[in-house]
Amino acid sequence: MDKTELRKKLFKIVLNEALKEDFQQELNHLPAESILKDRYSPSLKLRREIERLDKKSARRAVWRKACRAAARAAVVVAVIAAVSVGSLLSVSASRRAIFNAVEEWKSDHLNLHYEESSRPNPPYPSKSGTVYKPHYLPAGFTEKQTRKLGPTLLIFYQNSKGVSIELKQCPLAKEGTMLFDTEHSTQKEVNIRGEKAVLLEGKTSSDKSFLIWKNRTTSFVLESTFPAKELVKIAD
Repeated sequence: MDKTELRKKLFKIVLNEALKEDFQQELNHLPAESILKDRYSPSLKLRREIERLDKKSARRAVWRKACRAAARAAVVVAVIAAVSVGSLLSVSASRRAIFNAVEEWKSDHLNLHYEESSRPNPPYPSKSGTVYKPHYLPAGFTEKQTRKLGPTLLIFYQNSKGVSIELKQCPLAKEGTMLFDTEHSTQKEVNIRGEKAVLLEGKTSSDKSFLIWKNRTTSFVLESTFPAKELVKIAD
């Protein structure tokens, strides 16, 4: 379930649950029918229609039916006007349903929180400046492209079969989060240069694996359909 699907599901849940409770609450708080008849008198068009119908049936019976219809219309108007964002979110049933929907969405995603460490890390090998490039690549892989997107640097490696490995590196802020889809992967904890890292290993050969780790100043992500154990070797 992606964010768009989650929003749609939340909207339906909120609407269904809130309308049920709000409708009942509004009915309980409506004034008596006699007050409603005075407050919501029939329109000129309705009055003319009543006069026309009077010619076909007893005047008193038709008038009683018309007044009841006007009262019902007033109830609908009152209920619609009362339903607002505040009243929707105050409904306990909708809050429970929203919580369940969010939990269902989170079960398919990994929300990784990180903070800048004050403990120094051993430096990574680097060919130029602060750019990290691995000292190990699987046989047949060569660097094909380097791309800069804002503060993020992307390096693409590829072999003769067209299989690619992407290395993403970005300077750390004081803290931040990264979101990964875990529906098609299995989460594991691994060790990269003495530090804990997260490995999301693809469940099938066509599913991507992700390796997420950091040093004191930079976050790193390796992703590929290549065997996950090779990603660990690249990072280490």
